[in-house]
Amino acid sequence: MDTKPFTKLEHQITLLSSRKLLFLDEEAAYKVLSTYGYYEIVNGYKDVILDKDPAHQGKDVFVEGSTFEQLFSLFKMDKSIANAVSKTMHDIELHLRTAVAYTIADNYSADYEQYSHPDNFLRGKIKFNSRRGKNESERDGLLRKLNKIKEDDIQPYKHYREHHGNIPPWVLLKGTTFGNLITFYRLQKGNIKKEIIAMMTDIPIELVTDDTKQMFMEMLYMFLAYRNRADHGGRIYNYQSDKYQMKYHESFHSRIEISKTSFKRGNGRIGLDVLLAAVSWFSTHGNPFQDLGLSIYGCLRDHLRKFPMDSEFININTGNFFASLLENLD
Repeated sequence: MDTKPFTKLEHQITLLSSRKLLFLDEEAAYKVLSTYGYYEIVNGYKDVILDKDPAHQGKDVFVEGSTFEQLFSLFKMDKSIANAVSKTMHDIELHLRTAVAYTIADNYSADYEQYSHPDNFLRGKIKFNSRRGKNESERDGLLRKLNKIKEDDIQPYKHYREHHGNIPPWVLLKGTTFGNLITFYRLQKGNIKKEIIAMMTDIPIELVTDDTKQMFMEMLYMFLAYRNRADHGGRIYNYQSDKYQMKYHESFHSRIEISKTSFKRGNGRIGLDVLLAAVSWFSTHGNPFQDLGLSIYGCLRDHLRKFPMDSEFININTGNFFASLLENLD
């Protein structure tokens, strides 16, 4: 059985050298591996420069001339993209909290007993709660979590409970996860969803359709997936998810010139270009579309200027939008 035994740092470098990976500065590579780890750098990005010759019989052998510095540059590129994605997703999450809290207070009041009344929520799906040993609706599960936040003895909830006798939605929702917040939004009734969408985008409320609401929901879940991926250290530049993908929406996909035929071939569902397209719908302060787009482009450009041989791989894995920008890289 392959147990992946522990290998000392100096032996890691020897092993990589035996697989035809070059080191321009072994001392610097030693420090890099001791900081970030073999698994993160090598296993995470080696696919770009592995020799695909079947004669190697499944063994890792690097393309002739490949360097450890190239791998580390890919690693740094990806982490920089992840930081930019994380910032944007957190900004949109904060925007969603504000829009939801404002809309809820405006429609139901800021009184917890009123805005958290079950009649204000859709029931959602019925799921089995293993801890409680019984089925419960998504609404009941969400309200239970909200009540737990309300009764929490940490600040600011304790202060508001003891000094104001109430926890308004803009305070309570600070205690929800992004996933809980999306569920809170998803279980709202149609008129509330329309107001929230209009507040977060440039779409007039009278033009918010059922398709718009579905598209908005898909974008939120894609943001959640990317936020979690970025915050937990997973590869981001070529991230794919079967669960969190965009369905075809003419209003969305026409913006990125993806036809229905192209969509059926697998384009325009998920990827950095699709993520950026989704961000472009939001009126979040600070122009996150421009900031994220420039950040991603800058990360890709900086790597490809040093290692232009990676251009085809990068283009395939980051989508049509960035590929077109990188075509004329000077």
